[in-house]
Amino acid sequence: MLTRALVVWCAILAVAFVNGAVRELWLLARAGMMAGQILSSVLLCLAILAVSAMAAAWMAIPSAADAWKVGGLWLALTVGFEFGAGHFVFGQPWHALLEDYQGVGAFIRVPMLLTTVVAPFVAAWLRGAIHVPA
Repeated sequence: MLTRALVVWCAILAVAFVNGAVRELWLLARAGMMAGQILSSVLLCLAILAVSAMAAAWMAIPSAADAWKVGGLWLALTVGFEFGAGHFVFGQPWHALLEDYQGVGAFIRVPMLLTTVVAPFVAAWLRGAIHVPA
């Protein structure tokens, strides 16, 4: 299950790259900086949920506890990638990377991170593998 969850996270990473390219090349010029960033964030959250839902049966997450483990794994991978690639590949100083999670940046990044954590649970629930008590 965790190996498959890692493969799905790689797919989500690819979708995030496409989202970023669309944002930078098209969306910001048409919607403006703030609206473009917000719309891009919403679209990425929806894409994360869609990829998770499409891969739910293949991941075969058997329980709520396992879904939260996968969500935690995806969160750690996402934050690790953002900081690791941001610093070591793109040369951003640590303080600049941390600033992305403050102020307006937090308004944009935090929903994406929360979606990343809950997406495996939502996907397993939609698949019927997890039953939420009423």
